[in-house]
Amino acid sequence: MKKIKILMIAISVIIIIILICIITLKKNNKKEEEEKLNEIYITEERAFSDDEETDFITEKDSTTFFTVEEYINSFVDYLRNETIKYITEDGKYVENEDEKIKRNKYLVEALNTKYIEENKITENNVREMLEDFNNGSNFIATSMVAKYSNRIYIYIVNGLQYNEDDQIVKAKYIVYYDSENSTYSLVPVDETKSDNIEEIALIYKTETIENNNNNYFEYINMDKKMLCASKYFDFYKKMTLHFPKLIYEYLDEEYRNQRYGSFEQFNQYVIDNKERIESIQCKKYLANNVEGDDYAFQYVCKDQFENLYIFDSVTPMDFTIKLDTYTIITDEYKDEYDNGDYKKKVQMCLEKFRLMINNKDYDKAYNLLNSTFKQNNFPEEEAFINFIKANMFEYNKNVFKSIEEENGVYKAKVEFTDIESEENDKVYKWEFIVKLKNNYEFEMSFNIQED
Repeated sequence: MKKIKILMIAISVIIIIILICIITLKKNNKKEEEEKLNEIYITEERAFSDDEETDFITEKDSTTFFTVEEYINSFVDYLRNETIKYITEDGKYVENEDEKIKRNKYLVEALNTKYIEENKITENNVREMLEDFNNGSNFIATSMVAKYSNRIYIYIVNGLQYNEDDQIVKAKYIVYYDSENSTYSLVPVDETKSDNIEEIALIYKTETIENNNNNYFEYINMDKKMLCASKYFDFYKKMTLHFPKLIYEYLDEEYRNQRYGSFEQFNQYVIDNKERIESIQCKKYLANNVEGDDYAFQYVCKDQFENLYIFDSVTPMDFTIKLDTYTIITDEYKDEYDNGDYKKKVQMCLEKFRLMINNKDYDKAYNLLNSTFKQNNFPEEEAFINFIKANMFEYNKNVFKSIEEENGVYKAKVEFTDIESEENDKVYKWEFIVKLKNNYEFEMSFNIQED
């Protein structure tokens, strides 16, 4: 009996030890997962000795870049006079005194203390003193340089400030971050006095930035790749609708010359597609790192209409844009095409046609037509466009039913359905005649199959 008791105690001790080991392992695994999560979401840690600091360098970390931008954006929003007013029943704008006091307090507590002292800024006069910087309701950072030290980080931010009235101006801010207190302060910079902005940034630098409840600095909690993709897509959408001349300059030079040729052509594209552009949302994205550069990425975004947007980014907000994958053929496309059989090649060619139609790029689609077929059926592009509008949806999905070879050309039966409405059971049945040519080119003709 005594031996059984000893054995039971021994077994109990072993079970307890095993349970302790399991709990310890789980805690360690959880800690490792949290550390990995922090690596994804939080910007890289920077350690410096007391007297060590960097020169001003381009800020390449996207989390840091867009977090700093967010705090400037908040400041710009609080500075707007419209945010402290409400409309009375008789249509007059009246200041909301409580809201004005709250927002003025925020503005003062976000400002750099040396800047406040130099300009004698108070909660009563802050709007008057900053009137020259009240140039819009939104701020977009376009470039950023940073100077890192053991405690105070300095960010010099160039950007654009704009409002709903399609007015846009350049803007500059200096943001200071206290890495020990996790606090920040900022200085708006007069464009006319910004030639020596690095010297200005050093003049306003303080040893610490005390917490005042309105200046806590917290990094954006989002995957870096998702953050960049969403920011770039949103930038394209907003700027295209309000400042197409600006976004035209962001288009890849070779691409814009081939696709549009001039700003006037691009602007007409925007006018013709304004309603669609207003509604687009980024539904999916891919991010591919550029070999040899940890910070350079290509982001491919897809909207709800399956249109593609390609952003080739070197550093945050230093990128070019392409609005399709067919105007300039990529190496990836060439590899896939070269390694495919004839069915794959035909599918890839007709997928180009579908994307052109969905993208309202009728001119490119028209140029794919066999010359004899074109002359006999659509001698004018307008006739082709009218035919497309009558026999396809605005945004099409396709299903390849069959592809067969016949005398050196290929017959493909394709069904088109409506991307926008799954409830729409209408199907357009097309039969394509495709001739493959050199250099990934092709020509085609077609007829519509009646049910």
